Amino acid sequence: MPGLSALLLAALREMCPQLVMNDAETYVSSCEFAYFTHKIMAACDMLDGYNDGIVINPEDCEFEPERLVVDKIACEGQKTIMTALMATVIRKIREGLRGPLGAKIRYGLTPVTNHGTLANITTGPDGTRAAYHIALPVLDNLLLPPGVNPTSFTPADYFALWAQAPVEWGWTLLTESTGFTGLRDSCTKLLSWHSSIDDTIPHEGTVEFSKRLQRHMSGAYKVDEFYPLFLAPGAGHCALGKDRCLRSLSLRW
Repeated sequence: MPGLSALLLAALREMCPQLVMNDAETYVSSCEFAYFTHKIMAACDMLDGYNDGIVINPEDCEFEPERLVVDKIACEGQKTIMTALMATVIRKIREGLRGPLGAKIRYGLTPVTNHGTLANITTGPDGTRAAYHIALPVLDNLLLPPGVNPTSFTPADYFALWAQAPVEWGWTLLTESTGFTGLRDSCTKLLSWHSSIDDTIPHEGTVEFSKRLQRHMSGAYKVDEFYPLFLAPGAGHCALGKDRCLRSLSLRW
């Protein structure tokens, strides 16, 4: 399963937005994330020539979140001013996570992707903001010691947990094998697709797996004969979103 290399590592990767916010001591609400996403989409929608709420290549969107600093909006009945710290959080979530030595361990979200899904910030009646990690049940049951709350993790805590996961669960994490000769030789055809604005699992991981498979099996043309990868612009996580072409694309192939 290339997009989700393993459930446990995916759960760790999905901590990225909350880790960034913890480190910045700035918690961006879902409403504020939605404002950034809306303005970035409005600025980049015409990059592909169509004003349709879909950006074919989100990576081409170079809109800087700092341009929205000091904008005033209404969120949950309160007036909110976009701050430089909020813009920094947006930028770092977009960049993804790197380990202490610089190796990328989590791809960032594309500019027009809704960052609020993984951030999952709730605002109480008194204005207090709290984060709830959507994959907490996985981490709580498989990896975390009793009573440990990952929403308060520092980067050092996170990387220690990342190193611990393969030690305890390495036997379950080997899900990225490129040994597809059996699939190819059986004349089976398997189509794979991933949304380019997936707000839960960044599509770059699936693209990276596809490229490794192509290098292992004599190039893209050979692999596409039995296992092609399609990127679906506008389709959210698990086909939620605006893309309506997935079924017809599959049938044509």
